[in-house]
Amino acid sequence: RPNGFRFLSSNGFTPEPGPMSELPDLAALLGGRLGGDEPTAGMAGVENAQQLWAMLDEMALSDPAAYAEFMSAQMDAMQAEEAAALPQPAFCARVHVSEPAAMAGALFVNACGHRSMKPAASPDGPINLAVGVLRDGEVDAELAAATALACTRSADAAHFVDVLTSHEQLARARADAGYRRELCELFVQCVEQTHGLRVKRNSLTLLNPLRLGYAGGKVQRFRDARAPAPAA
Repeated sequence: RPNGFRFLSSNGFTPEPGPMSELPDLAALLGGRLGGDEPTAGMAGVENAQQLWAMLDEMALSDPAAYAEFMSAQMDAMQAEEAAALPQPAFCARVHVSEPAAMAGALFVNACGHRSMKPAASPDGPINLAVGVLRDGEVDAELAAATALACTRSADAAHFVDVLTSHEQLARARADAGYRRELCELFVQCVEQTHGLRVKRNSLTLLNPLRLGYAGGKVQRFRDARAPAPAA
């Protein structure tokens, strides 16, 4: 059985870079800095960027096919990096929240892997994890079908939360159904502590990962519940 857990929040979980619009500028990627206390490095970065743009302009004119292939490869690489930064869903579970009364109802816990999460130091050691923010939504038809035995109907209101841990921990859970349930029980305990909830433990239902691996719509970038809220 997992021997406890270790929260990784604002001082442990390492957020991945934002979407492409938030990537560093080209000069920074080339090793220079714009502004700051290092004007020489900044100028070198600008010069490197100018040289690169000039090379790309020349390629676009002299060999449009090679230019298109190069730019396509760069876009594919950035999209692959962006996808890798997202939580990787593994399986999910449903549990019933009893308190507070305003939150009463179905809660779906998504077990996700993330490359920044380190595996436990030993098979029985504390598990590194991070609990995300609660999201409100409603049950769609696919989710209702996957939880038919749990009496969850389409269009019912529900709550959703992502819990991150290491890919290694989730691989073990996928191969061992007993461990998967124990891990979900641990995740639910962490969600209770983080969000001040009380759930009916005997209501925990693991969804078949072959039917549904993630509840609550499209996978989103992780927002740590214990980290400061993003600025408006």
